[in-house]
Formats: sequence, structure tokens, C-alpha cells
Amino acid sequence: MDSVEKSTPRTTRAVKANSFNLKKSDETLSLAIDLAKFIKDNKLSTIVQGKDFVNVEGWQYAGSRLGIVPIVEEVVNVSTETELKYQAKVTLFDLNNNKTVGAGFAVCSNKENGKKFYQEFAIMSMAQTRAIGKAYRNILAWIIRAAGYEPTPSEELEYAGNEPATSAAVVEEQPVPVVVQAAPIVEPGITNQQMEDITRLLNHPLIERKEKTKMLINLNRFTEAQAVKSIENLKLTIEQRESQRPVTGPTPEQIAQAEEEQKQALRELIDFVTDNDSVLAKADYRRFTELYGSNADKLVPTKKLQEALAEAQALVAKKPEPAVEPEPAAPASQPQVPSATPAPSNTPAPSEKASEATIKQIIQTLTSHHIEEGERSKMLLSLNSLTEDRAQEAIAKAERTIAQRAFCAYANEHAAVIGKEEHERAMTRCKSLTASADDFREELGWLDALVNNKKLAA
Repeated sequence: MDSVEKSTPRTTRAVKANSFNLKKSDETLSLAIDLAKFIKDNKLSTIVQGKDFVNVEGWQYAGSRLGIVPIVEEVVNVSTETELKYQAKVTLFDLNNNKTVGAGFAVCSNKENGKKFYQEFAIMSMAQTRAIGKAYRNILAWIIRAAGYEPTPSEELEYAGNEPATSAAVVEEQPVPVVVQAAPIVEPGITNQQMEDITRLLNHPLIERKEKTKMLINLNRFTEAQAVKSIENLKLTIEQRESQRPVTGPTPEQIAQAEEEQKQALRELIDFVTDNDSVLAKADYRRFTELYGSNADKLVPTKKLQEALAEAQALVAKKPEPAVEPEPAAPASQPQVPSATPAPSNTPAPSEKASEATIKQIIQTLTSHHIEEGERSKMLLSLNSLTEDRAQEAIAKAERTIAQRAFCAYANEHAAVIGKEEHERAMTRCKSLTASADDFREELGWLDALVNNKKLAA
């Protein structure tokens, strides 16, 4: 076999790279968003059977943002008399730590579908291109998935439709003659208003829970046109079910109005009791908090909540104000100087309601298939009563749950590949109560690299 060796620089000179730190969740999210925008703006992906696969240029961009560059170690000619075939090996070098962090192997042959008329240099070039994509895929598949794309380089897919080159000049213009599908017309994505309209319609009593869950899972993938059609279908479904529903009780509009009134009365009671906790007696404060605290399991009637609010207001109004003792008169020789420091207020600052952007972030997080249906429904019902702090805590908890379950599911799915010892270690890690979302994401990346390396070794 002929071997084409490429010299690899071995200098240890430190190179400063402006890169992301994947141990920080905010930087991981920023990288995923930046990567998705770059790939979309520069059309660096290929749609095959409805799925988006990133081209090797997109993988190289992801690596460059992390300070990781590819090095072609070798290209080996493994051709036979009847087949033109090359094998390439690529390693990944971390500029920040001056060490090799991954590798990838790939081959290309003119026996592949659509490559019958490829010239030798094109076969060799495609082998290198595939090896670069494979090397990055072994360590960065999870970040590509987080950006919303399939974790397989598009160059690994086979495409049909290649034709023999008509002239040498035409071939030279395309050193890597890969014929792919025409770039699709990118339709605008779902708007924030459409997302709110769909969420409101899904909360209608006549929409079944499984229908709600199915649509919420795919909500972020909707185009603007698909969102318009979904809104129309939901409205039509609700109208049809309302017309078929026997009139034996209150209408859905009446039910929705009653629920809104109950929620409003509950919010007013909670706000008033919280703002006046220092004024109310401890027994009264406990009684009121137990009343609206039970609302998590069952709905307290609106009338009862309103009566409780009126009673609390009356108790606060009757509470005598503390007597203010007069200040002793100052000596005649020293005129009184009024205090410049205002008296401290015992009334706590009202809790800040969760912002609209935070509510939307919660809804997007809940679309993950790693969130169970019951958890999703419970959180959606409590959105209107969340403060900003509580909402941020809910987002952090949901992200940790998603990362933990994704890691556990991946470990179970590839148990046969990683072996009993590594699988038991992963299961022990799954039960950790102290691991953060970033810890589980890092474990998932390591486990994915282990699986791919074992597959290559096999």
C-alpha cells in the first residue's frame, strides 16, 4: 500500500485562542446559539429525508470556537486493481492546552454509490474531508445536537446522481466533487406571538393531554407557516368539540373565566398576606398561608379566597399603630437637629413577577422529551404565579433533569458497547444528587467519545 505522509508541526509554542469554556453552562448555551446561527446564515448544512446534517465546514467552525484544530496525520492508498480507495487519519489538537484531544479515520472509494467517475485526487480529498468531520464528531457531537442538528457529518452520507466529468477544467473547479441536494428555501421560524397563541389554545379543557404534549415537544421546530396552520387546526378542533359536547354544565368559556377569577383571587390573597406578614399575628398568618398553600392539591373556591382577603385586610386595618415616644427636649444651649436617617421600613419588598422572556424560556425548556408529561403539565399550570427567582430556579432544575436523564438514557442505550464496568459507573453517576447540569453534559460528551472509539476499535 502506498502512503502519503503529511508533515505535522510539533512545536510547543503556546497559542492563545479565544474559545468557550464548556464547563460553564452559559458559555455552552452561547456556543450552541452561535453555532446554529453561523450554520444557518452560511448554509453549511444539508437536509436528507427531512433531517439537517452539518457539513464539515460547520464542524470546523465549532472546533475553532473551542480552540481545537484538525491535523491530517496520514493518507494511505489502499486501492486494488478493480477499486480506487484511500484511507485518511486526522487528529485534533487543542491550542489552549497544547495536546491531542481526539482522532478520526475515514475511507472513500469509487465503488460507492455515485462515485464511479471520480478521479483519484477527488477520492483522496473526500477521505480527508470525511476524517476531519469524523474526528470532530467523536468529541463534539453533543454540542452539534444542542444547536439543533443531527450529530453526523453530512459527508458520511451517500448521495446518488453524480455524472462523469466532461472536462479536466470542470473537475479542477470542484476538487471535492460531492453532489448534494439543492439548498432548501429557509422559511421563517415560529414567532413569539404564535408560540403564546398555541400555548393558550393547548390549555383549553377540550384539548387532550397527549395532544398537548405532542405539540409542545415539536413547538420549537415549527416554521411560521406551520404555526399558522396549527393555530387554525386547534381552533377548529375546539369549535367541533364544543358543538358535540352535551350541554350538561358550564361552557368551556365559563370554566375558563371561573379559573381565571380563582387565580386572580389567589394572587391577591398571597400578595397581601406576604406584604403584611409583620403586621398580622402569627396565628392569623399561619391560617392564611395554610389556606392558599392547600391550593397546590385542590382548588379553593374563589368566594372563600375573597372572604379570606377581606378578613386579612380588616385585621391589618384594626392593628393599632405603635405609639411614638416624643424625643426629649434638647438643652437650651443646643438647638434640636432633625434626624437625617429615615426610619427603617418593616414591610418587605414585593416579590418580582417572572418576566415574559423567562416564561418563554421555561416553555422552551419543557419541550424536551426528557421532561415527563406530569412534570410538564404541573409547571405550565403554575407559570402565572412564579416570581422571577422561582422561575430561574425552575429553569435550572429542569436543565439539570434533562442533562441527567439524557446521560442515563445514553448510557443504557450503549451498555453493550461500553461494557459492564463503565455502565455500572455511569449508573452510579446517574444517581448523584450533587452533580450539576454541566457535570452531566461533560459526562455525556466523554461517554459519547468512548462509544465512538470502541466502535472504531471493533
